[in-house]
Amino acid sequence: MRAVVVGSSSDTAQQIADQLAANGAQVVGINKDPYDRPSLTASVTADMSDPEQAVDAFSQAARILGGIDGVVTGLAFQRGGKLHQTSAERWRAVRTGTLDATFFTLQAAIPHLRQSSSVVAISSVNATVAHPGNSAYATAKGGVTTMMRQAALEYAPRGIRFNVVAPAFIERDENLPDDVAAGYPMGRIVTAAEVAAATCFLLSPAASGITGVVLPVDAGLSIASPSAFLREGMRTRWLEND
Repeated sequence: MRAVVVGSSSDTAQQIADQLAANGAQVVGINKDPYDRPSLTASVTADMSDPEQAVDAFSQAARILGGIDGVVTGLAFQRGGKLHQTSAERWRAVRTGTLDATFFTLQAAIPHLRQSSSVVAISSVNATVAHPGNSAYATAKGGVTTMMRQAALEYAPRGIRFNVVAPAFIERDENLPDDVAAGYPMGRIVTAAEVAAATCFLLSPAASGITGVVLPVDAGLSIASPSAFLREGMRTRWLEND
């Protein structure tokens, strides 16, 4: 496989590049700031919210790889705040860094894709499950999810697949609060490696019949009723009694 990972410096993108390379893929990373990693065949620097830079970045990647079979994009710009607290500047920054950048990534990538190519976007459970103080980010990720489903329909006749991986909170190398997994049915949060594994599956021939899906990788968060965790009696009865 010849793959392009956009936003290649994030923890999850690093894991995706590593897992792809471990399975024999050539991987070009595209990142806003210069970034390199042993698993990357090459690295291209581009601001994907600029359509001209996005087109140039994919042209470079295609030349380096001799073609493109898979694309992963996990672009995001996250700033919190309730709706009335979100300034126009913050709203536009989140939209530009998340939704617009993904749109221009897809526009730049599609001309290089052929039958059996695959595109995976890393979205978020927040695209469908509301989270307080996250209005701009959740809206942008919701747009990414809808965009990918639209692309899946439009390019299915060409044999190009578009799917979404939707993580919840991802474990990182930092101090986390003791209750970080509260509300997660599996009693833990997921790792970047687990998100990467799901992404690599959707890129692979094993998923050749799958397009337009949103695959949660969230330790069960999106299937749980909040009452199972917020009401002490329900939480105790469910978690402690068989």
